[in-house]
Amino acid sequence: GHKSFYIIDAESADDIHNGLHPIIARGTAVILLLLTSKSEGGPSVFSEAIMNNVPILSTRISATSGILEPDYPGLFPVGDQRRLAELLDRCETDKGFYRELVGKIRKLKKRFAPTTELNAWKRLMSELA
Repeated sequence: GHKSFYIIDAESADDIHNGLHPIIARGTAVILLLLTSKSEGGPSVFSEAIMNNVPILSTRISATSGILEPDYPGLFPVGDQRRLAELLDRCETDKGFYRELVGKIRKLKKRFAPTTELNAWKRLMSELA
């Protein structure tokens, strides 16, 4: 079948703010999210990708390592174009690697479920009261 990558990078900040929802709502199959930021506060597009089982390739910065976990196999050093190319190639040619990324994303899904978020807010509010 036809594969298409939807790339979100530092040069397309509008895409980051719009998130994946409009793309998925149009019926576009998103098979991979790529974030190449040098710094990021905590990309909300990650939670959308995770909730839609979309694997992520991202620069290894504190925010992305914290969300995806430090041992997530889709992280690469900032500016390392060769490593990024290797990861993109593996996603396209190595089904086992791609499935590994999807599996890691699925394991993170519970963390981003609305009920988990709501319960975390409730706990925080009760601690502050």
